[in-house]
Amino acid sequence: MRRDMGEHYQNLASTYDDNWAYSPDFVEWMSQRIAAALRLTADDRMADVGCGTGLFAKGIADALRPRHRVLCVDPSAAMLEQLDGSPDLLPILWVPESMSPRLTCWFEFARARVAASCSGATCGAW
Repeated sequence: MRRDMGEHYQNLASTYDDNWAYSPDFVEWMSQRIAAALRLTADDRMADVGCGTGLFAKGIADALRPRHRVLCVDPSAAMLEQLDGSPDLLPILWVPESMSPRLTCWFEFARARVAASCSGATCGAW
């Protein structure tokens, strides 16, 4: 992650979720919509690439009670620290520049595919 972006999210991480007008009801509703659009079940293996604070990954995990931990992948360690140690979530620090271009391209393709399946809205989970 570029240094200036890294510093930005480092400084913002602890209050990031407070900057959005997402009520708990909205997070629950959106998490259920994401899970339904992707036809997720408790048996699926899930990853939220670019999860940030894991707001929707937490919501999906709360709704589905997955049998496998949800992989929460983000390039900001400070954002991943906001996951609050939930046993359903596994934080993974991923710095795109440290991965092969082929794998980075695959992640971007997967995110685009999921975004399209979420009725045009970027859902942030796949």
